[in-house]
Amino acid sequence: MPQEKREIIFSEAEVQSAIVNYCMRSNISLPKTRFAEMKVASGNGEVTSLTLTYTPIEGSSANQDVTFVTAKIAVALLMFCSSLRIPIPKKSNKSLSLNKEGSGKGITLHIHVDTKA
Repeated sequence: MPQEKREIIFSEAEVQSAIVNYCMRSNISLPKTRFAEMKVASGNGEVTSLTLTYTPIEGSSANQDVTFVTAKIAVALLMFCSSLRIPIPKKSNKSLSLNKEGSGKGITLHIHVDTKA
């Protein structure tokens, strides 16, 4: 039985762009201050959460963090693919992992399609 496996590798900038676009389309408000950094947490080789850190609001010394769970990260990346017209099979298993190659905090979307005869 043939199987299809694909990986789509997103740079840190692409992940950030996908998350911001997802927030805009989903009416999720982000802090109005300057973006500082992105942290990706993983466990057992899979992405578990992503945190965007923004600089403190005037008069405060604490950074503002916005955290996204795996499902929301996946939706953001799938929407990003759709906007770039990258085809993704609807009936497929999808998972996220940290990029193993290169520097930065990019994410790889793994797609596995079981083609049943």
